Amino acid sequence: SSSSPGLPAIVWAHGGGIATTAKNWDFMASAWAKAFEAVVVNPNFRHGGDAEAPAGTMDLLATVHWVRQNAASLGVDPDHISVMGNSGGGYEASCLGLELAARGESQLVKAIFLDVPMIFPDEMLGPYDGWSEWRQFEYETCFKQQYLCYAGNDPANAFEARPPWLRVLCAPDALLSKAPRHVMLSVEFDIGRWQQDLYVAK
Repeated sequence: SSSSPGLPAIVWAHGGGIATTAKNWDFMASAWAKAFEAVVVNPNFRHGGDAEAPAGTMDLLATVHWVRQNAASLGVDPDHISVMGNSGGGYEASCLGLELAARGESQLVKAIFLDVPMIFPDEMLGPYDGWSEWRQFEYETCFKQQYLCYAGNDPANAFEARPPWLRVLCAPDALLSKAPRHVMLSVEFDIGRWQQDLYVAK
């Protein structure tokens, strides 16, 4: 009705390791729309195959602004916008939280839901003493290659600078404290569980 404030909105950040196009993974977005009776917006944000960081984060920020500006035509309550990110999209969503905090715009979203997010660890370059073969493979190969895909063409600077918009675990506590509320969804044997636990602790 005309007096209704509108439905809640979810900005959906798809998975895909921030290295592959996966916008067509909208089956999860459809599930959220039905489960929460929400309007789900599925932006095709830029990723490691298209651009360097923080391009995807800025695309999500632009999407949040767009949803608020077009809330009436979308049938959305502009005061009930959340962000949901899965895997690589969870990485982008966590970076979005920091960007909102830095801009003083955390109030634009009610919460950020991180669904088994990919969070880059500090130990990608080792040492790997005492590690299991699997964990070393995760850090040395999987995370490192995905990180370089998005961090740019200067590996030395990418690893030494540790900018928070690439490495959320390096974000200062003062910035994290201003970010929107986060909800972490994880599973015991997820490839990124170690980093997810560290991020929750921060």
